[in-house]
Amino acid sequence: MTFTNVRIPTDTVIGEIGLGLKYALTILNVGRAVSIPAICLGMAKQAWQPTLDQANQRYTFQKPLGTRQTQRMRLGRMASNFFAMEALAFTVWRMADQQTYDVRIEAALAKLFCSEETIRFLKDAQVIFGGMGYETAHSKWLRGEPAFGIEQLVRDAEMYRIGEGATDILRPFVAREGLNMHLERARHLFDERATGVRWFVELWRLLKFYAPWYMGQWTSLPLPPSSKFQHPRVRSKLLFVERASRRLARTVFYAMLLHREALRDDQGRQNRIEMVGEDLLVIAVTALYAEAQERAVGRSEVWDLAEETFREAKQRVEQHIKELISNQDTIVAAIGGKALSGGYPLLSHGIIRRNLHDYSHRESRLNAGEENVHEAV
Repeated sequence: MTFTNVRIPTDTVIGEIGLGLKYALTILNVGRAVSIPAICLGMAKQAWQPTLDQANQRYTFQKPLGTRQTQRMRLGRMASNFFAMEALAFTVWRMADQQTYDVRIEAALAKLFCSEETIRFLKDAQVIFGGMGYETAHSKWLRGEPAFGIEQLVRDAEMYRIGEGATDILRPFVAREGLNMHLERARHLFDERATGVRWFVELWRLLKFYAPWYMGQWTSLPLPPSSKFQHPRVRSKLLFVERASRRLARTVFYAMLLHREALRDDQGRQNRIEMVGEDLLVIAVTALYAEAQERAVGRSEVWDLAEETFREAKQRVEQHIKELISNQDTIVAAIGGKALSGGYPLLSHGIIRRNLHDYSHRESRLNAGEENVHEAV
């Protein structure tokens, strides 16, 4: 939509003139922090009990599906991820309600984590339903069965990964919030045109800033007294988050020295920076939420879920931090670039020559009036 020479009467203006972008971003923050996590949790909640019922009632080889180790592992992963989604959403909602925080980053992380994990959750549920996981609710209703269609939830969940900021947009956005400050500070030093006195002046300026900053990344920050935590495992999780955060800062610094300005456009590394931050936030809020739940209802089984969340997130954090220095991104991207330029014709032709792609191209050429269009052989 494009407007040209459109004049708006002042009495119809909503809000202050010049603050339209700020209002739009505020609405996005609300959607990312509140609406999408709530919808994702609702979808997961809707699927959870029917999935458990299916695992208990469906028999394979004379045994309930739920007795199979593979399915129990799948359900365990679903349960721990569901708990982590709830913990993160609850924490970000509290922050947004207080209206004293700039929740842009937390809102983006909540949107990313909840939308991605909901898709995994629902796809795992669909596997447990087997062939019936592809059946619509209406089809089941016609047979007199409960009208629950997991397939619709799976399809709908994809919308929340794309809406309010697609995953591939939000991840670099979050990473650049922390990365750009360092790249801007070192921009003149990385400038190939900087030589002689100017280069040494920039180097000295950076050394004065980064020497104490770097030493600070090796110094542990004190946590509140352990008496504030009902469960000792909360303290161990927060200590891991604090140490991993400093390790992430050091590793980003090393990556900046190695890759310089190229890091500004390196989306692979930016994605890893975001995913580490996302997992560290999830570890912290899950531990605190587990403590709050134990205190509220006096049941300690929530720690089964929190510990599994920590185990999986810790593995991802360590892997992503390592890959900030060395990874295979350029090799994979080169293959993708070659594919875009038609470098792998065997994939388009292969052993099955006649496919939807052939028909669609043939029809489009026929509609365009081209002659001598033959069917693909």
